Amino acid sequence: MREAKQPFRRYRALFLGATGPTPALVAHAWLAAGHEILEFWTVDASGPSDWRRDRHTGICTPQWSVSAAIRRGRIAPHVLSAAADWHQAAARAAALRPDLVLSVHFPRLLPRSFLDSLAMPVLNLHPALLPRFRGPYPLMAMLLDGTADRYGGVTLHAITAGMDKGPVIAAVPVPLESGGDVRRWELSLAEAAATLAVQAVPRYLRGEIGAVPQDEAAATLARPTTAAFRLTPAETADRVAWLCGTVGQLRQLVMRIAGRDYRIMDLVQRLGPTTGAPPRIGWRRIELDLADARVRLRRRLPGDGKRRRIAQFYRRLTTRPLIAR
Repeated sequence: MREAKQPFRRYRALFLGATGPTPALVAHAWLAAGHEILEFWTVDASGPSDWRRDRHTGICTPQWSVSAAIRRGRIAPHVLSAAADWHQAAARAAALRPDLVLSVHFPRLLPRSFLDSLAMPVLNLHPALLPRFRGPYPLMAMLLDGTADRYGGVTLHAITAGMDKGPVIAAVPVPLESGGDVRRWELSLAEAAATLAVQAVPRYLRGEIGAVPQDEAAATLARPTTAAFRLTPAETADRVAWLCGTVGQLRQLVMRIAGRDYRIMDLVQRLGPTTGAPPRIGWRRIELDLADARVRLRRRLPGDGKRRRIAQFYRRLTTRPLIAR
């Protein structure tokens, strides 16, 4: 006998997020599924340039723009200050009477007092397979660690006191394939997050699926420091090429030579085995011995490649369809 289909219920969410592809796509998917976003909370750490870029994105590709989602859903935006009064925030959240609070890349740790004061579920979409790579920079940490193929993905979990320690509701692996494009990987993670939001969140709220505590013995918390983006000639050629092709798409890398930092874009050529010769530093190129090879690096100059990178990013956005509902 066929199981009766569950009648649709419209859920009302208080959305905590920032600018970026994942919060934008999740917000659009949530609205397209027939649900509601009562308010969009962000923090003043997102500068004017971030929102200006987000509005420009919304002109050609609205599904990747938070500003476009706010306009589409007629959502009231609310900016929390750096010294936010979380007691007042809790009162504001309670007055809205949402069915849930949904956090997507919200750049602040929610205090215990705020969480304890709320009667509704508080959920988060984390861009890694928990309990590995907890913390605010999981993508960068995975790339530096070389494990994005194993732990890349999105986890839906309940928020409790502590950094990403809440029980896991659902998870979707999204590995970065060998030689894969990091920017395209980011968009794939956004699509996985949107799918979890519209499929797993309602099921959890209806009581059809539960939450499982995380394995604390397997948990890791990574906080990349500035030193992680400073390379030295002691690196191997494969390691430098990998970092330039992955981390270099998201963060500036430098090569430290004789106490001075040189910004680099990529490894353009392996010239052969190490020679013992000193580095040759030119205006556009650097030749030097790494641990296992003599290589030629391309330097990054001020403003170098900015228009090309922006154009490539927007091309990727326009070729990615909105996920199927």
